[in-house]
Amino acid sequence: MVKKLVAVMLAFVAASTVAFADGITGTLNEGIITIDTNDKDRLILNGYDDNGILQYSGLFTAENDRFEIPAELTQYSLRACFVGEGFFDVDIEEQTEQPVQTAEPVQTEEPAATSAPTSELEATDAPQKFPSIYEREVDAVNAFAVVDKISSGLDDDEEEVYYADVLYQGSEMTVPIKQDVLITSASDAFSYMEGLDAGALKEGDVVFLAANLSGDVSSIGFIYRPQENNIVTDGNDYGDSFLNLISDNGKVAGQSGWSVLRYGGSSSVKYQFAFGVIKDKSANTLTLLGPDGDENNEMYLTLESNTIVYICDMSAKREVSIGSVSNITKSSIPKSVIDDNGIVTYSDSFKTNYALARLVNGTVTDIVIYTNYNK
Repeated sequence: MVKKLVAVMLAFVAASTVAFADGITGTLNEGIITIDTNDKDRLILNGYDDNGILQYSGLFTAENDRFEIPAELTQYSLRACFVGEGFFDVDIEEQTEQPVQTAEPVQTEEPAATSAPTSELEATDAPQKFPSIYEREVDAVNAFAVVDKISSGLDDDEEEVYYADVLYQGSEMTVPIKQDVLITSASDAFSYMEGLDAGALKEGDVVFLAANLSGDVSSIGFIYRPQENNIVTDGNDYGDSFLNLISDNGKVAGQSGWSVLRYGGSSSVKYQFAFGVIKDKSANTLTLLGPDGDENNEMYLTLESNTIVYICDMSAKREVSIGSVSNITKSSIPKSVIDDNGIVTYSDSFKTNYALARLVNGTVTDIVIYTNYNK
């Protein structure tokens, strides 16, 4: 369902400005809407139903000096922005002339040539809309963001705003956030963040940025902040399955249906989040341990080669970066700390790495690796 999308979309906002551009006209011809590039490389397109509810969001890349959009999107009211600029309305005008007349000699010689390129262009549109790990746009839009840096400045209306440099959908982008936009939900361990603005965010924080129809961030759901001390040895009770670290009483980012995957449980809803000590990692499986260190209840998460990975180095560097599945490394748990019942006795004597994962239909789409505790 996409009925919650308007309230939670980031709308692929990569702009450093919040100004709106004038409207633009797209031309519908032979099953394709074409929009002039205006010397831009990428176009974000949103489609709304008659009630103003967002039903579609996609990213398109310029081809042959134009953006080529599937004709079925004419069922929606369309708004768009060139990446780095504000949103504008898109009006669709059906082409009544016959521009193919100039190409008739070519069509006569090779009549099949006209359909093959069209098919190829349609095929290339799909993977350009969002990273391939996401099955649908709504899954991509609902991804969390990892904070890199927060700064302040003025927007085009001379209003002071925060600029959040974040990692989102596997890319770096800057998101403007007005100073009256607040953190409306926070995980139990970080309840003190609720009611604060974006200026309270720090490098490594994991957040969910909700946006309105204009693409402006309207609220912030706070999920997790990297802990200074080793989580499993700092003496704090973070709850069963680290529940308190990444949720408010089991609800993640304040979103209905976003739950925590429990150790010893199973993935039963579409959106779930998991946190734990990285015990092992193979090509397509990540093994996590819970706060009790019980190997009998260890969690197995499914990775794909295109799973989006972020790295947060918890050593003296304290920096975040975009990685890959190959960068996920296990903790250095020695056999000597595992008893005959398969219980790991956590200690500061070995390096511990943690993972915060987002699962969509049981597969890890986005994951943050917190490395080098006790390096």
